[in-house]
Amino acid sequence: MKIKLSLLLSFLYFFTYAQDSVLKPNLVVNGKISGFSAEEAGKATNAINGIDNKDNDLWSTLVGFPQFIEIDLGADKNIQASKVTSFLNRIYKYKIEARSSDGTYKTVIDRTHNGSPLKVDFWPKKIMARFVKLTITGTLNPSVTATSIREFSIYGE
Repeated sequence: MKIKLSLLLSFLYFFTYAQDSVLKPNLVVNGKISGFSAEEAGKATNAINGIDNKDNDLWSTLVGFPQFIEIDLGADKNIQASKVTSFLNRIYKYKIEARSSDGTYKTVIDRTHNGSPLKVDFWPKKIMARFVKLTITGTLNPSVTATSIREFSIYGE
């Protein structure tokens, strides 16, 4: 019984924490924001804070849903995964769309019916994209009316 519990805990650790060390590099660090729907006024809540690779600030909005942030990676990149880190581990419903430099947006990840605090989304296949758009469509908790994202990370080559 102790061995099974130990294996389960190791498995859970990998899928919660160790994935960041496997998923390198975070392409957003060299990207820039090409658009966003809203941001709360204040230095620690600006949209740029959602992609700065720091966990002590966030992108926050005070208005309802949907809310989006669009990232320009500078050139087409081969993307394999993304990660949404929410404030206070809130469970947001969201979708992630991607497009190449000359393409149109296609939904890559659809979590619009999300019910768990999943953080890393492995994309179905590596996708070449320059622009990646995260749209928060709602939350599991109806009392939460704002988007508060600590980090939106995109992993690939």
